[in-house]
Amino acid sequence: MASTDLALYRRLWREARPYWPHLAGMFLLSLLATPIALLVPLPMKIIVDSVLGSHPLPRLVDTLLPPALHSKTPSWLSWSPSCWALPWSAN
Repeated sequence: MASTDLALYRRLWREARPYWPHLAGMFLLSLLATPIALLVPLPMKIIVDSVLGSHPLPRLVDTLLPPALHSKTPSWLSWSPSCWALPWSAN
């Protein structure tokens, strides 16, 4: 029984050898999935803090925005939470 299992693992190793870069890439992507999933609420936090609160936009967001959208009260962000909730209000 053990020799059959060992032969099976050897065959599996030989069959999978050409695909190791793909398997390693999939493994790395799976490791990155958790940190990326934890970043999902961050845009909503920035929107709420900047529109409802008195916090300024983060420096990175401020530099990425076009100069026409720079203002003390970013009213262009006020429609974003309602658009985010719109698909769930239909249910």
